[in-house]
Amino acid sequence: MQSNISSLNNTITIKFVGTVSDFDGQKCNCDWDVPSNLNESVSDLISRFFQISGLNANNYRFYFNGENLRKYEKQLFQIGLQNGSKIEFAYVEQEFFSPNNNNFGNINGENLPFNYKIFIKFIKFSTYSAYNGNKELKGILKLCILKEFADKINLPDIGIWKLGGLPEIVYFILKILKYGYNYQYDYDNPSPNIKELFQKEKGCNIINFSNFVDEQFKISILQNIMKTIYVNNINDMNDSYCRLGKYELYMSSFEKDIIRALKHSVFEFSIVSLAILDSENFDKFEDERAKCPNRCTQLLYHGT
Repeated sequence: MQSNISSLNNTITIKFVGTVSDFDGQKCNCDWDVPSNLNESVSDLISRFFQISGLNANNYRFYFNGENLRKYEKQLFQIGLQNGSKIEFAYVEQEFFSPNNNNFGNINGENLPFNYKIFIKFIKFSTYSAYNGNKELKGILKLCILKEFADKINLPDIGIWKLGGLPEIVYFILKILKYGYNYQYDYDNPSPNIKELFQKEKGCNIINFSNFVDEQFKISILQNIMKTIYVNNINDMNDSYCRLGKYELYMSSFEKDIIRALKHSVFEFSIVSLAILDSENFDKFEDERAKCPNRCTQLLYHGT
């Protein structure tokens, strides 16, 4: 009987409070009450939290009185936790792509883990457009030009990279893009390559990854890298940069509309492959579009 009373007295509730990031990068404040026992370990408590919350264990870190709880295997009472104590958790997407993550140890074209693969490509058909412009690329458009840049360089050893004073996280972003998908140009018949691209099923969520890259990879960094590393066929890459700029308005609208559509969809899915096709009739479309003051822009879907 004494043992049962002791166990009852040790039953407590720990409150977890912090910020959660959903699939499209939106963040909100949340809290969960997690039942526990003073005699159990911190790791068991955190495991139960993930079971209750359904959050991804790779993307959150926990703190109590300023200490990272991940390094504790002690019992709750040993670190001062008691009934009603608050544990703060933080979303740390950056650590998912951290160079300290062991999954980065052997990144190459053969054994790249599926969740680090990016299947994206800008496919050029048309010739020069009067609407080409040297605009600052953002979001998916930036991801496209970085993919093209990664395909045209030989990444040096990480040690050499550090000596150049270049950020490590940028190195690993380029490595992910370089080995995620190799597109073979065939201007006369691109269909097989496009079909292959869209058949990819396991990879990073492109919207989430582009948001992450936007924060970590400024265009000024790309310009500094180009001064340091030899770029194969740089004129072709600069041409792609100018062409992508003309889709800035449309891609911005697409990124907002697709996130809205995903939120209201009855299905759960994410974008893991994406191609941007350079329109051969872009100039004519823009000219005719300017003549229509009452136009309405709408995102349309069709079956595959």
